[in-house]
Amino acid sequence: MSTLSVLRSLESLWITVLDPFSPACHVLSPPKTQVLMSFPDELLWEIFAHCMDPHMSTFSDDNHLWTMMKVCRRWRTVILNAPQFWRHISFSDWREDNQITFSKSAAVRRTKQQVMRSGEVPLTLNLMPISVLADSNEVLDVLFDAAPRLESAVLTFNNHLLERFNQHADSFTSLWKLGLALIDEPGDAEKEATKSFLDGLEMLTHLHLSNQVEIDWVATLVPVESLWNRLKVCELNECMVDDVLLILPYFPPGSRIALIQGKYMRGAPDSLVAVSHSNIHALSFDRCDDDYIARILDNVTAPSLKRLAVWYFETPPYKQIFDMLQRSSASLTHFAVRLLSVGLYRQRTAPVSDLTDLLEFFTSEHLRDLLDLDLILASRFAPASVQLVHALSLDSGKLGYSELRLGERLLPKLQSLALRGYDDEDPHWETRLMALAESREGVLKSIWLGETLPAPTKRTLQKLSSHGVEFVCSWDMGAW
Repeated sequence: MSTLSVLRSLESLWITVLDPFSPACHVLSPPKTQVLMSFPDELLWEIFAHCMDPHMSTFSDDNHLWTMMKVCRRWRTVILNAPQFWRHISFSDWREDNQITFSKSAAVRRTKQQVMRSGEVPLTLNLMPISVLADSNEVLDVLFDAAPRLESAVLTFNNHLLERFNQHADSFTSLWKLGLALIDEPGDAEKEATKSFLDGLEMLTHLHLSNQVEIDWVATLVPVESLWNRLKVCELNECMVDDVLLILPYFPPGSRIALIQGKYMRGAPDSLVAVSHSNIHALSFDRCDDDYIARILDNVTAPSLKRLAVWYFETPPYKQIFDMLQRSSASLTHFAVRLLSVGLYRQRTAPVSDLTDLLEFFTSEHLRDLLDLDLILASRFAPASVQLVHALSLDSGKLGYSELRLGERLLPKLQSLALRGYDDEDPHWETRLMALAESREGVLKSIWLGETLPAPTKRTLQKLSSHGVEFVCSWDMGAW
């Protein structure tokens, strides 16, 4: 029996085996039961893996493996002896308010069991401050003994946990991906501990940093050049403009930088230190205000920049982007942006002049090699964006296209196009999208609709699907 056929029959397996006492359930005959119970361990691992969240602790009450272990002794043995099911240690699943019998001894026992059952496989850890970690060092000692196997971690530190982990920083010899959040007001000692801990993670290449109590915090880590120059991916939450400009020169070629919720600048604009050369490959702004974005773009020269994403801003900084690319002699291969300003969203009509900056940017030499375009649209309240859709489809018969006066195909090398938040009140919008999909077959990859918007007709869905277009009905814009 193939793995696929087994997975397809998983629902039947669940009903007939896991709930044999249901009045509507027919118990399997002994021969079929024998076949089911004789599945090899590897096949059962594959089935069970589809029944659990890979980032959920095995000890979580919501983990379906606990139900699986109650089916029979063999299944229980198979799960207990499968190290891959015990590799994720998540303290967020240990919510003390839901743990009636939660205690220090239970926490120590649970941690030891999970580490032991994980064998020698790589571990992931989601750690958050809970009272038992402050009351008992035994739980942390168990984790530190397994530290050489830890490859990925999300750590929420109070000052106590920061101090303890800093003492064992050199034990995390395999840790390459880290999300670190600080929740206590740091003193000088805690700042030095943060610097020392991060600098001691020699294998670290992916880092997400967040300080929930202090804005001016990255400056503590700025002198640690050895930290920044080994990172391939770095995400900074609420980091000041000054600090971003200070650390950008240290990143190695090919690195990707994401700035999240940036709103602050330490000094006056004329006090900023411009970055004359940065090797970064990708830069994204997520929920950063306009001034923050503009100040960084105005002060960065990045000849290797290929990917740029600017989400959630008021006024499109096309001039700042263009000037930065011009100064850097860089061309983009991937670009993500929210189309037009919020003010235009509220207008029923928009002059072609509103597209001038955008079209000038799209037809510039800096986008001549663009492969991937990701747009957040607001077509219903910004008809100018509909004209852009016309231009992307190059259908000169559509109203509005001739007004753009484009002499050649817009973005000729484009291989992937996503239109997010697409909402068009024109009754012919489905026809227009089908024409776009046909003219850009293999390029238009996805249309994102809000959950409350009218769904496209079945015919439209089938037509778009035939051209490889996926409809996503969600407000979640996802990650770029």
